[in-house]
Amino acid sequence: MTSSKHTFLALLTGLVLLVLVSCQQPGVNKPGSEYMPDMGHSIAYEANVFNYYYLNTWDSASVVKLKDMSEPRNPVAGTVPRGYAGVSFAGDSDDQAAML
Repeated sequence: MTSSKHTFLALLTGLVLLVLVSCQQPGVNKPGSEYMPDMGHSIAYEANVFNYYYLNTWDSASVVKLKDMSEPRNPVAGTVPRGYAGVSFAGDSDDQAAML
């Protein structure tokens, strides 16, 4: 074997060892290697719990009740409801009546 083959095999062996060492097995309190841990282990949202949002406790003015966070919100201004035509884009009243 030539020295270039020895170099290639040494680099390949090093790369394989690096890949094997970088893979961690999950344990009881260790999830192992994760690309996006927030996606895999997100904070669950309990819909039927009436409690203060415990993570938002920087000061008393920023505390929001969980009930306020789970209530239906108003739609964004300019939103067209499902099944309705957008009559605001029509030029005159005849065009608006034709769209309806």
